[in-house]
Amino acid sequence: MFTKYCKSCDFIPNIICKNNDVMSLLSWAKAGIGIAVLPYSSSLLNTDPHLVRKDIINPVIPSRIYVVWNKDADLSPAAKEFLSLISRKADDKAEKEVPHV
Repeated sequence: MFTKYCKSCDFIPNIICKNNDVMSLLSWAKAGIGIAVLPYSSSLLNTDPHLVRKDIINPVIPSRIYVVWNKDADLSPAAKEFLSLISRKADDKAEKEVPHV
């Protein structure tokens, strides 16, 4: 997805490594190996004053957020209702995206 948005700005990144470990990405950026492209919340983990954080504002890159919970936990009624609500919204969206035959 990131590459697609770069291409829309006539830029093709030279990606040499993809990694899901935020701290590794930040340490590589600190070492000058390259840059790290991170979600906003992950970029807040940076406490090194030598690293610069810039928002990518153009093009707008949509981001996904996730709900995570312990499947074995006894959830509160409010948490159960919230999960039910987002499940219904996800089902509604999926139904709109799938053409009916």
